[in-house]
Amino acid sequence: MTAHPAPEAAARRLPCRRHRRPRCRGCGLHLERCLCASLPHVPLPFEVWLVQHAVERDRPTNTGRILHTILPGSRILPYALRGQAFDPAPFTDAGYAPLLLFPAPGAPVLTAADLDPGPGRRRAVVLLDGTWAQGSHMRRRITALRDVPCRRLPDGAPGRWRLRTPHTPGLLCTLEAGVRLVRLAGLHEAAARMDAAQDRIMDAMLAMKGRRSDS
Repeated sequence: MTAHPAPEAAARRLPCRRHRRPRCRGCGLHLERCLCASLPHVPLPFEVWLVQHAVERDRPTNTGRILHTILPGSRILPYALRGQAFDPAPFTDAGYAPLLLFPAPGAPVLTAADLDPGPGRRRAVVLLDGTWAQGSHMRRRITALRDVPCRRLPDGAPGRWRLRTPHTPGLLCTLEAGVRLVRLAGLHEAAARMDAAQDRIMDAMLAMKGRRSDS
């Protein structure tokens, strides 16, 4: 007899197609392979807001959920969910100074100094969780983002998330962008733990697909 998943596991699982095993909503792995308990928790002196495209919400290879699990206090702000309008309330809160992290042409490079908004406000770094096309669409269509200052990450090594291939070479997945953001904040040990967690999840997903991680 197959045991039913615990209520908390069932609540965290992704929808699955017929004949496919359910996956964890946190790490995207099959429930019996879930690695959420081993993920690091990295408190930050600023907040991270993930504007997540509806198409990404249930994709097992989405890394925004992993980043959300790692960063306590981070938020997922859903966009384009059927029957649900985007909620701009966080962007109207005078206690926050949002900054959009997106590789737009001409955007200044993000610096460590940018992460401190000055006295009386808390910095919120906004990441667009989706493909390049989805991110560009969200940046254009979400009114609350139009006046948010934009920054891009400093140049670095190519992304390593091989579960999905970006249409534009050199782009990073959401988790990799988060790792670089944490490293830019001076939290190098925490960034290394996040890198290692990404590798564990990627290896487990490749094993699920019957592929070697070094192939």
